[in-house]
Amino acid sequence: MVKGLPFLRAAHHKLKQWQQTAFQDLPLPSVTPSQFTQITGLDAQVAFTALTSFSALSAQATAESA
Repeated sequence: MVKGLPFLRAAHHKLKQWQQTAFQDLPLPSVTPSQFTQITGLDAQVAFTALTSFSALSAQATAESA
């Protein structure tokens, strides 16, 4: 089972592919922090902060590889 940063990288890559292919004409589903907490029972601040940090790291890595 893939865990940690490798899991997040793979998930991020798959989400990007999903965004760019099948559902281009449809609005992307979004979840508010409150909905996230209600669905998962997890602290939304931690999850959303991690997502923002991961996006920044991903953008930095992409810029460095270009």
